[in-house]
Amino acid sequence: MPYGLRPQQTLTRSCTNAAPAPMVLFAHGGAWCVGDKSQYTVEGERLAQEGRVTAVVNQRRSPAVQHPAHRRT
Repeated sequence: MPYGLRPQQTLTRSCTNAAPAPMVLFAHGGAWCVGDKSQYTVEGERLAQEGRVTAVVNQRRSPAVQHPAHRRT
């Protein structure tokens, strides 16, 4: 699911049946240059099972962009 204008700006959402539920925004590590949200699907699902809505995000990476442009649309 896109959250920004760039192809790399996507997220995977894991939902819970609990309502209302807190939300966790999970930004994976990797020093802004490696990693992918698909490596953390299990964590998002586990948090959802514990009653949290979870969004695991990808972002633009270096060297194509430099901080703070990683988080901009």
